[in-house]
Amino acid sequence: MKPYLQNRYTLSSVPQSKGLILLVHGLTSSQDEPIFREAERFFNEKQYSTFRFNFYGNLEGERKLTDITLQDHITDVNNIIHFLSLQGFSKIFLVGHSYGGIVNLYDL
Repeated sequence: MKPYLQNRYTLSSVPQSKGLILLVHGLTSSQDEPIFREAERFFNEKQYSTFRFNFYGNLEGERKLTDITLQDHITDVNNIIHFLSLQGFSKIFLVGHSYGGIVNLYDL
């Protein structure tokens, strides 16, 4: 996983998970938006693990929105899917909001 994603994600595993929901945020939002926290709670209650992450951030050394392209986002999601499969998740479902939905279409 690329260094900018280290410690910039939230993996919420549940026992006997039916699969993992990969939540992909929109262009100017983040993993911490209420919609993603609520989605995490909802899916966890339904026995699905969830993974939330940020494409970019405001901390020093993090990528900025102006420094990345759609292809970078597509690559990020592919890398995350690979990372999650190495963690033992075999059923991974993509859920994207707004721009995150467009990114997910390229990752099918």
